[in-house]
Amino acid sequence: MHYLNAGSNPATSTITKIIRTKIDNIINQTNMSRLTIYERLKPEIKEALHSPQNDKYQASVDSIVKALSSTTFYSDLKISDVSSYIHFLILKLLEFQLGILNTVITF
Repeated sequence: MHYLNAGSNPATSTITKIIRTKIDNIINQTNMSRLTIYERLKPEIKEALHSPQNDKYQASVDSIVKALSSTTFYSDLKISDVSSYIHFLILKLLEFQLGILNTVITF
């Protein structure tokens, strides 16, 4: 059986290079058009994440931003990252609820 060797025929070699260039361009355009999870966050979520109230949780915020900024698909997030987000959100929810209780109940 005869296999076409791209190096043996200059025309075939040129066609192969053109095809490879086209494929590379398509891949690069596809990768450039995909936004990271962080880039897709709503502005109000980003503002809340970076609010001065979260200064005491700066290490957690930095970790969340780093993971979301380097990930395009949710399925690519590590379980430890998702666990950190859940813990952070629960903590923020509890602070919010306690804040409401403090304004409703006066001692």
